[in-house]
Amino acid sequence: MMAFRAASHVQSRPWMNPKLRSLSLEAEAAARRGDISDALRGFIDAGDCAVGLEKWRSAARCFRSALELDLMRREPVARLVRIASHIGNEHEWSAYAHVLEEIPSWPRFGCRSARIVTNDVGSIVECTGAGAVIDLMMTSSELVEAHPLEPFVRMPLAMALLIVRRALWITPRTETTKPARVRVAFGGHAPVWLDERGDWAPS
Repeated sequence: MMAFRAASHVQSRPWMNPKLRSLSLEAEAAARRGDISDALRGFIDAGDCAVGLEKWRSAARCFRSALELDLMRREPVARLVRIASHIGNEHEWSAYAHVLEEIPSWPRFGCRSARIVTNDVGSIVECTGAGAVIDLMMTSSELVEAHPLEPFVRMPLAMALLIVRRALWITPRTETTKPARVRVAFGGHAPVWLDERGDWAPS
């Protein structure tokens, strides 16, 4: 399976609130330097700023960016649960929070460097700190079937989509108005359209 490639680095919209833009850029810079603690705090602060401005989609993307650094981090998940009525996917974020409460023994890992590894048997997604986490199969030109691997068999849909998005789009264009997208069927869930910005909706 071939990974999707986006054309360029993330570009901020010129009409974005200056404070939100500054916080987002600082957090992204920290993430690229490998300063995970500063990046986590920065993305959460940026998300909180967006919430204050009622920019719900921007807030969701900031909180998701924090999760990409540490998928077991409860703080951004709790914030996504709180704003879910504005962004949709309420059930998915509540399920994510529930799994984190029930399975605290999973290793802490992120997915910004998720990669697809393909061999004669098939394709898997690997994440640093966790190894192979998801089995992938492209069953048609627009449908990706994904299944969690041990010990992550109870992986919630929202977590899986965070991982699959990063694996498919190495440098996603988060502010593009015409995002690439693909249908993803994860586990027993109905297929959803996942785009390179990280947003998803029922297929």
